Amino acid sequence: MRVAGVYEKCRIYIESHDKPSRDKPQYPCITISRQTGTRADIIGHKLVDILNKYSLGESTEWTYFDKNLIEKVIEDHHLPSMLAKYMDEDKVHNLKNMVNEILGNPSGYTFVRRISETIIEIARLGKAVIIGRGGNVITTKLSNVFHVRLVAPLDKRARQAQGAYELNSYHEALEFVKREDASRRDYLKSYFLKDIEDPLLYHLVVNTSALSYDETAELIAGSVMRRFPEFYYHSIND
Repeated sequence: MRVAGVYEKCRIYIESHDKPSRDKPQYPCITISRQTGTRADIIGHKLVDILNKYSLGESTEWTYFDKNLIEKVIEDHHLPSMLAKYMDEDKVHNLKNMVNEILGNPSGYTFVRRISETIIEIARLGKAVIIGRGGNVITTKLSNVFHVRLVAPLDKRARQAQGAYELNSYHEALEFVKREDASRRDYLKSYFLKDIEDPLLYHLVVNTSALSYDETAELIAGSVMRRFPEFYYHSIND
């Protein structure tokens, strides 16, 4: 039920941009890279709720996109070609060049290229929280994007993953977390030649074991509001 509701919000987000305008401001966007088990899903949804509460401007709301939702909206809305119509030709050309610079033009990279183009164009529209898929590297040249990395000790992440993914034992959860972490490291290294653990790739690195989900979301939201004050009534910390 939760997934259906989230996807519906993604659909509304896409369709809310059905009236392209070159005069629209470039709203902020957030990418979240995470170690497995830090519960970026919970934090991301809380972050969206906070930013929608404080946002100024048009009716388009902040929306959450994880890898599954990005793939689903690509399938259903023929992205990124659908989003491209909201930008002038120069911007579209420049965004395509970004992907070419990141990936080059190797054979077999079609799926990653399509994901990357979509992430860039969603980020360009703004008011999106993008989880994973190398979003921080893909959008590194966009000045409206704020990059976050979520980390926590392995033990705590394994215990959280055990409940979140309904795994049978702590040992199974521990192995799951290690595999997922390795897969994410390999993805970024293989396609983007970057080390996912490099703190210099992010504006903010948060140890989620030291903060609650609410505190983590509030910390990220406050940082974004201070960086882009023109889009908010006031800082969450005021």
